[in-house]
Amino acid sequence: MVLCPGCGGVLDRRKIKSIKAFECPICGQELAVKMRFARWMPWATLLLVAAIGFGVGLRGVYLLVAVLLAWFPALVVAYSIAGTVFPLELRTLKSGEANAVPLTFREIVRKNREPVELNLNDKKRP
Repeated sequence: MVLCPGCGGVLDRRKIKSIKAFECPICGQELAVKMRFARWMPWATLLLVAAIGFGVGLRGVYLLVAVLLAWFPALVVAYSIAGTVFPLELRTLKSGEANAVPLTFREIVRKNREPVELNLNDKKRP
């Protein structure tokens, strides 16, 4: 169960997008997911994969190759486990802060589809 920090309403976890901002369907407050473990999770997973490889007897180039091959799948599993074990926390966004949330490539293309006026005779420089 996920609660809106603005109004306290119950939100459906499956409809929450963790990458970009969204509006609370009840109060309309702009919300975003707190990414608590996004900063340290890749490094912890890398260390864990290297320790496991070392523990099973891999050394040198074999250890390096094994870590490089296993790091991303282990990271996906770690994020999946963390997403189900740790509760999802939401934060309210201040006005204008929603623009700080990264856009997907498709959203950037859709946003910039308007024709651009180009004047080659204009002598002003930006």
